[in-house]
Amino acid sequence: MLADTIRELKSTKVSLTKKAEELDEIQARFRAVFENAAVGIACVSITGQFLQINQEYCRIIGYTPEEVLSQGFSYQQVMAPGDFETCLAFQRQLLDGVTNSCAFENRYIHKEGGIVWVLLSIYLLRNAAGAPLYFIAAAQNITERKQYETRLQLAASVFTHSREGIMITDAAGTIVEVNDAFTHITGYPREEALGQNPRMIKSGRHGLEFLCRPMACSDYQRPLAR
Repeated sequence: MLADTIRELKSTKVSLTKKAEELDEIQARFRAVFENAAVGIACVSITGQFLQINQEYCRIIGYTPEEVLSQGFSYQQVMAPGDFETCLAFQRQLLDGVTNSCAFENRYIHKEGGIVWVLLSIYLLRNAAGAPLYFIAAAQNITERKQYETRLQLAASVFTHSREGIMITDAAGTIVEVNDAFTHITGYPREEALGQNPRMIKSGRHGLEFLCRPMACSDYQRPLAR
C-alpha cells in the first residue's frame, strides 16, 4: 500500500511538473507576442489604470513603460477630453454584459502634445464566475490614414465648389469625373463628357483644354497610409 501511494505521488509530481513547464511555455509565448506586436496592447484595470503595456502602445502615447506603470497612469490621462464620454459609454456596455468587445476610433494626446488617432479595440476579461477582471486594449495608430482622409475631403470640397471647370482623367486620358463648373462653363453635360477623351470632344462649344484643368485619377487614388 505504501509503495503504491509513493508511486502515485511520484506520478502526480511528474504530471504537475510537466503542466508547470507547459504553463511557462505558454506564458513565454504570450510575453513574446505582447512585447513584439505591431499594435499597442495593454491590460487595463476596471477603474482605468494600466496594469501592463507593451512597447508599441508606449510609442503611440510617447511614454516609457516605466513612466506609465510606476506613476499609475490611467487611460483617462492620455485620452483627448472630447473622446472620453464615448469611451466611457463603451466601457459601460462591456461591464453591463451588453457586449464582450468593442472597437472605435479614438484620439490620444502624445507626451509631446500632438494628437494621435488610434483604432481602439477593447475586450473585457472575466473570471470563471463571470466577474470582470480587467480590460485588454489593442490600439492601432491610424493618424496618417486620418490625415489622408482629411486631405481627400478637402480635395473633394475644392472639386465640388470650385469656380473652375475641373475634369478628372485616368492614365489613358479618359474623363472619369467632372464638376458642376465644368458643365456650366463648357456646356457639356456630365453624362456626355464621361468616358470621352478631351481631344475627342469637339463642337461649337468652348474648348475643354482652354476652359478646364485636368486632374489625374492617381491624385485621388493613392493607397491609404498606415
